[in-house]
Amino acid sequence: MRSYHEGKLKTSIMETQLLAECVNKGNNEGVIVFLDQEKAYDRVDHKFLYKLLRIWNFPDNFIKLVEQMNEKSKFRVKINGNLTPEEKAQRGLRQGDPLSCYLYLIVMEALRLS
Repeated sequence: MRSYHEGKLKTSIMETQLLAECVNKGNNEGVIVFLDQEKAYDRVDHKFLYKLLRIWNFPDNFIKLVEQMNEKSKFRVKINGNLTPEEKAQRGLRQGDPLSCYLYLIVMEALRLS
């Protein structure tokens, strides 16, 4: 999984062409689907993620680590130049965290299977 980064478009196009060639050379059938969900990480519900981790038998210590990581996520909103008090994030994955892309894939896999 790759998120958009400046200057990486050429690499993504080359990877897609390589994937298509592999499917064609192997005489396999396949479909390539591109999805671009706006604010994708921001849409992940924490309770849903924890439920998936439990259903799919992730170790308890891993689930607790993810929960602790999300417990620390807080945000503030600037309205008319004034910051609101801190609020605990109820959903969303941390941008830039290496684990976030894998947690997002878990959620997407559940949606794919449903």
